[in-house]
Amino acid sequence: MNILGIGAFEILVIFLVAFLILGPEKMSEFSKKFAKFVKKIREEKEELTSIIDESAQNIKDQINLKESLSDEKNDNKEGQDN
Repeated sequence: MNILGIGAFEILVIFLVAFLILGPEKMSEFSKKFAKFVKKIREEKEELTSIIDESAQNIKDQINLKESLSDEKNDNKEGQDN
C-alpha cells in the first residue's frame, strides 16, 4: 500500500498520533475527510493520466502523418526523376 509516496507503516503511525491528539470522536471525522481527500487525489491523478495519454497519442499520430506525407513526397520526387 502506497498513498502519495507514504507507506503503510507511516500511515499507521500518522493515524496513531492523530488518534492520540484528536481523540476518538474527532478521529472518526478526520478519517472520513482523509479518505475523501485520497479518493479525490486518485480521481485527479486518473484524469491527468488520461489527458497525458491522449496528448501523447495525438503527438504520435501527428508524427506518423508527417512521416507518411514525407514518404509520399519522396516517392513522388523519385517517380518524377525517373
